[in-house]
Amino acid sequence: MLIEDRLNSLKDRIQVVTEREVFLSVLSDIFQLLRDDQCNLNQYLSLLNVLVGRFHPALFGLLTENEFHERFARIFVQRFPQETLAHLICSLSTVPKSNSYMFEKLISLVEIVLQTQLMSILCTPLSQCEAEDLGRLQFTRALASFPDRIFNFFEYDRTKNLSSNSMHVAFSIIARFHELLIDAIKCAVKQAIDEPIDIDLCSMLVADLTVNSSEIAKKFILSLLEENSSNDWTIVYQKLFLSEHSEPKRREQLLVLLVHWLRSSDQLYLVFGDLVIKNPLLRRILTQRILVDKPQNSLPEIHQLVSKVVGYIAMVDKEVLKSTFIHLLRIWCDQAKLLHISNFQQQLQLSVALILVAKNISQEDRKQMVEDVNPMLLRAIPEYLKLIDTSRRQMGMLIAETLINYFKCTDQELHFDYNNDDRLLQQLKDIIKDGPSNSVSALSEKLATLESKEEYKPQSQDRKVKIEPTILDSDDDDEAECSDKAFVESMEIYLKNPKNRPNYLRDCLEQLTEKENYKRFASALTEIPRLIHERAIGFDDLALQLMESLLFLENRFNLPNFSELRSEAMELCFVRRPELVSYAVRILFSQNCSMSERFFILEAMEGAAKRFSEMRDVKKDVNLKKSDSVGEVGKVIRRNTQPKSLEYSMNPFSDVVPQFVYPLLNIKELGSHLKVENIDQALSGKILLTISKILVYAQNSPAIIRIASTLSPVLYALRRSEDSFVVHGCLCCYAALIDSIPKTALLASFETEIMDWVDFCESLMESKQVEADPLLRNSIDFTLHKIISVINKERL
Repeated sequence: MLIEDRLNSLKDRIQVVTEREVFLSVLSDIFQLLRDDQCNLNQYLSLLNVLVGRFHPALFGLLTENEFHERFARIFVQRFPQETLAHLICSLSTVPKSNSYMFEKLISLVEIVLQTQLMSILCTPLSQCEAEDLGRLQFTRALASFPDRIFNFFEYDRTKNLSSNSMHVAFSIIARFHELLIDAIKCAVKQAIDEPIDIDLCSMLVADLTVNSSEIAKKFILSLLEENSSNDWTIVYQKLFLSEHSEPKRREQLLVLLVHWLRSSDQLYLVFGDLVIKNPLLRRILTQRILVDKPQNSLPEIHQLVSKVVGYIAMVDKEVLKSTFIHLLRIWCDQAKLLHISNFQQQLQLSVALILVAKNISQEDRKQMVEDVNPMLLRAIPEYLKLIDTSRRQMGMLIAETLINYFKCTDQELHFDYNNDDRLLQQLKDIIKDGPSNSVSALSEKLATLESKEEYKPQSQDRKVKIEPTILDSDDDDEAECSDKAFVESMEIYLKNPKNRPNYLRDCLEQLTEKENYKRFASALTEIPRLIHERAIGFDDLALQLMESLLFLENRFNLPNFSELRSEAMELCFVRRPELVSYAVRILFSQNCSMSERFFILEAMEGAAKRFSEMRDVKKDVNLKKSDSVGEVGKVIRRNTQPKSLEYSMNPFSDVVPQFVYPLLNIKELGSHLKVENIDQALSGKILLTISKILVYAQNSPAIIRIASTLSPVLYALRRSEDSFVVHGCLCCYAALIDSIPKTALLASFETEIMDWVDFCESLMESKQVEADPLLRNSIDFTLHKIISVINKERL
């Protein structure tokens, strides 16, 4: 009988079997057929589909537990183990939600195949042809999808909680799967030291595990390194973590996380050896992604990570260390002109990296590098000295001073004068004093202690002025109080005399400290916006002092238009010098700032964003109808163009959006004492509303995709708040992202997030929060309407 006929006969018998003896006989015949190696892969999988389709208590209840494992499950481990395992996992998605029995049996089969076959799969070297690479990719993707398929069956929703029993079952199944997977990978890798295995497949599985379950991958990798720490393992680790067969994006993610997880320079050397010399990917990850692109939250974290990476590079090759220094120095010099698009933590981490790399370069090599280093430093120093933000400026000055003295660029040592009240400056000086071989953990612990004891203090000589009784603070209504209208009229008459109007910002700052003459105080506050508009002499030098004076200014004379004038002046400060925003936000998150002052900063940021977006430059193209040299193409353009000229507008705010948004997202580092996420819901909600309004004005910003990627996990954490004001802020941010991100990019880059937003809105609509605050329903409807309109337009 032909093999096809035998298979069809067995399938027919499976479909109609109802008796125990007949069922056992069919299973024996199938096992015999497979053992004789008489069917191909497609025939084998079709037979498995029929067997899986008969999962029912009425039939499988005829078998004992031992018979299920010894007579039925052995069929699934007989042939094509890799394809069988992938097929069983994919079959989980076809199980009806009501058929828990079938789901349970499939899970049992997956565990059996994993336990008995995965080790042999990983220990069987495969040829390096494209077909085998495709098979590896399909296999690893199937294994990576296992947790999602489990959650889908249990209808797991990240915005809701599973019932306690369902949650326990789902997570226990996934935990058991990961346990079997890791055991098999670990056993296979341990054999790689003595005999060939499919190391590329192991590498792909580790990369997938790192992306999907990073904590599990971290424990596995660290335990593997602890158990196998001899230098003989370096070649195995290099193949495991840098295999070219894994997907490039996942390989990069694995390497970035791996560098963070490894505890020391020695462990980096154990894993990578001297590969940083000849592997451009590893060098880019270390010198660009780790040291520059991915700043840590706090200085101790920055110091520990940078010390680890720099220590490894110094162990490997001094030429790589020197090229790394030149690479970082170029970025530092260019950053002097581009600080409006880099966040504060990035400048801090780059500064620490420059210091530690320079300290590990020998004196002899420094002398050889002077001709390259000196011109770059001299070009960057004036740019850093122009910075208004005290912390940024002093950091730049300290790095320049340190490097010039290290490399002996001048005959005499360079020394700048600093405001030593800046605790960050003191911490950087501690790093400079600490030798390259000193304990990283000791200094990091010292820095952490300093951070826990000290809070950020604004660097200003002028602080709050004590409120004293003045003309309009009197209780004598007849003599001291004047109506708003009368006050405005009197000030207009007063300011008509040029002698009464201050013409310099320095004079305005002096008059703002006035305690007796309310007209001098009011004239200064009235003229400040005009002087900022005109970029009056001294504005660049006084902008920081002016911003702080406005922030802590008291309405000591009860001026009727005090709030409007103060807000206008603050907004214009942010518009003219956007770098002041990050400084103001650091004050906002400090303990020296009252709640009213925090709200004032946020409202001034909103106003500045609006002013920026309204400063659109409308440019006109040439009149197409008057062109005689455009040929036939020009005729088509003229025929289809109604206006005589083409107009387009540029949004100047799009270039500075990161300066407004990123500082507000740095709550963990700057405002940890506020506990914004847990206690101060009013401030948390206000921050979210401010971000949403800023995003509305940021349409077409080239940075909006990156901002959205950073903002999304913050919103996911805060939207769980029980305070409806915070939830309302999250919804406003979602709606603003929909408006500000180009529609094609929105659906291409954030499809998963959009579906999560929809699920969140739907679950929120049914929650008790909406019952307690009916106004929240309007925000939900508005956000859903935005999302649905985008999806519908894309479909059309």
